[in-house]
Amino acid sequence: MNFSESIKLLTNAPWDKEDFIDPSNHVRSMITDGEKRLLHWLAKEWYTGSGEIVDLGCYVGADTVLFADGVQKNSRRHRFPARPIIHAFDIFEQAPEGDPKFKVDTPLIQEYANNISKYNKYISTYFGDISGFFWQRGRDIEILFNDISKSPEINSRVINEFFPSLVPGKSILLQQDYYDDHFWIPISMEKLEPYFKPFVGPLGSKPIDHVDLLRQIRFNTPNQWIGGFNGSLVLAVGRAMGGH
Repeated sequence: MNFSESIKLLTNAPWDKEDFIDPSNHVRSMITDGEKRLLHWLAKEWYTGSGEIVDLGCYVGADTVLFADGVQKNSRRHRFPARPIIHAFDIFEQAPEGDPKFKVDTPLIQEYANNISKYNKYISTYFGDISGFFWQRGRDIEILFNDISKSPEINSRVINEFFPSLVPGKSILLQQDYYDDHFWIPISMEKLEPYFKPFVGPLGSKPIDHVDLLRQIRFNTPNQWIGGFNGSLVLAVGRAMGGH
């Protein structure tokens, strides 16, 4: 499948047309049903095993479980490496300013470990500050879920460490928090516009021009325009940023 065919497939949102039983329904989460469907579909249908799945900001494991269950149901799984292929990162600390309904007495790392226990063989977990982590060059990333760019500094770290390992024509980048109170994310993605092709989420029907995306953000258009993805943007990688 060439890049144009991939974009056409993704634009049609096939994940929204499949029967879906949420394997993460026991896990506390802030991601939408549409996002859950997409994450599961990408791991089950898109992922080939030639690269890694990276989950930046896994919280208590909902997205990690969705990826792992999708991998487990992937028809190509017999060809996957006999080692963990999902790499989940988090600092596992509760933000003091966070929503009270997401605050619990159980340590987040313990809750996360309990939630992913069924899928341990697929997952490596990295506990701590992303600023001290170095991704191995030459280790391709097929799916990158970024929900960790909560500051300009962390955003720069993610771009410098992980983006060069994305594979043109194959990799998918899921950018959370793509709206104006995290302005450094759309600004960065505008600079990187030549390398990525956005496509619409489950509630959309046709591709959106990237310049239009930034223009709508600047004028504070409600985030529903991003396809019901709760302020996120999903992009396919069209050109290499380095390392390929």
